[in-house]
Amino acid sequence: MKKTMTILLFISIVVNILFISYIFIQNARNEKVMNQYYSFIQQDLVHLDAAITFQISTNWENENFVILKIYEVKKNISQALHIGTNLKVLTEHQKGLLNRIYEFFDNIDKHTGYPQQYYTDEEKGELIKLHERLVKAELSIENNSYSNRWGEFEDKLLIILNDGVSIQ
Repeated sequence: MKKTMTILLFISIVVNILFISYIFIQNARNEKVMNQYYSFIQQDLVHLDAAITFQISTNWENENFVILKIYEVKKNISQALHIGTNLKVLTEHQKGLLNRIYEFFDNIDKHTGYPQQYYTDEEKGELIKLHERLVKAELSIENNSYSNRWGEFEDKLLIILNDGVSIQ
């Protein structure tokens, strides 16, 4: 009887160690997935800045580049929210900030699926302000230093959201 209890205790300990190991490995994988999304979003923001910079230099000859880049930024933010929520790795604060940045870009999104959408002069001015914020957040084509860690990513999002851009 004592030998049976010892064997059961040993098996129980081994199963618990395996279960705990599995949880740690799964959490690490989930964190890696989210860190990749943070990088994707930052890459899209750098590409958006490049599109804005190019349009400024060409006197807004093809605004559709900017429109498409804003759409891509929104798409990756939406995917990060969806995946992070499903994996249960986003805190309420992280979800809130990602929702805020999504709404921010949703307000300036003119993507309708139809070609030849245009920004007004006022909206172009707001996009130039967005460019300045992207430069300040180090997410510009001239100066980019993005990280896949949440803390640094959060700092950059807060710089972009500072004072808000009011494109409607």
